[in-house]
Amino acid sequence: MAAPKPRAAAPKAAAPAPAPVTRPEPPAEVKAETKAEPKTESKTEVAPAAAAPRRRPRGAGKTWAHAALHESFAEAKIHSEKWRSHGFRLDREVLAQLKDRIKADRRSSGNPALGQGHYLDAALRFVPDDVDEQIAMAQEFLDERMGFVEQGKQSTYRVGEQAYGLVSTLNQALQEADYGRRGLYVVSAALERFIQALDAEGKLQRPGRRGRTGSSVTPQ
Repeated sequence: MAAPKPRAAAPKAAAPAPAPVTRPEPPAEVKAETKAEPKTESKTEVAPAAAAPRRRPRGAGKTWAHAALHESFAEAKIHSEKWRSHGFRLDREVLAQLKDRIKADRRSSGNPALGQGHYLDAALRFVPDDVDEQIAMAQEFLDERMGFVEQGKQSTYRVGEQAYGLVSTLNQALQEADYGRRGLYVVSAALERFIQALDAEGKLQRPGRRGRTGSSVTPQ
């Protein structure tokens, strides 16, 4: 009896194709938007520059010019060591006005020791510190004279600390402001204004005595 033929091997099922490896995509870089906080600039509020202080505006007060002249004379007598000599060039017309005023003041006040230096010192105390205002004074002085001002007369006078501090640097300050060395016009203008203020206040009287608080006591 013939041996049975072996059964043909069942065809092997094809192995399933390996599933494609899906690699996970790298996580997108999450850029943390660090919102920069707005810079708070510490703005230091700068106060507007104060205008250069004027020692005394022209025409302010009723008797400021008389009081200033008495104060100038008193300081020259009491604190003479603080007064210094300085050369001045003054307009001749203004100088003539000054001499006439001094004569009248000596008579009305009974003070024969009043001198030109006292008036110059008192007048210069009221010159503004700002150079632009000084130039404006000079320009007004020139304008009133239609630009015609003589060379002026040179003289030396003793003045107090405040007046000396101004006049000793006046020409330099004017030159630095491109106005030239025209201190003659500024000083002459200041002196003329002061004389006009004295005239407006009338006759100069004898000064009163100082009270214990420093106030002036008018003689009876």
